[in-house]
Amino acid sequence: MYAANCASCHALKGQGGGIGPELSTIALKGVKFIEDAILRPAKSITPGFETWAVTEKDGRKTVGLKSKDAAGEVEITKATGEKVTIAKAEIKEIEQDKDASVMPDNLNEAMTVKDLQDVLAYMMLQKGQ
Repeated sequence: MYAANCASCHALKGQGGGIGPELSTIALKGVKFIEDAILRPAKSITPGFETWAVTEKDGRKTVGLKSKDAAGEVEITKATGEKVTIAKAEIKEIEQDKDASVMPDNLNEAMTVKDLQDVLAYMMLQKGQ
């Protein structure tokens, strides 16, 4: 379940994606925190993984993680992993979306109760070292 649904965005012991937080010590936060993070990902977003919405002057909108904020440009990493670089001169508005997470908020619809229990059990084994 983890490999198929989580590893493309989350790293575990240095292996996996970098769109979401590293999970090697997630068990230290407790089962309730982990369950909430899976079922309601926007409830408590780890600092550095906030969702940003960038609206360009031509009306295009890009949503994702702000992976780079340099003097002349901003880089947004979409949930798909695609990186979009936008010149600051072309930005009409950039704002943090505090009600959204890049992590899908409908995972409960895609998982059975057993799937959720399996992921929770696996995450509770991740205590570091």
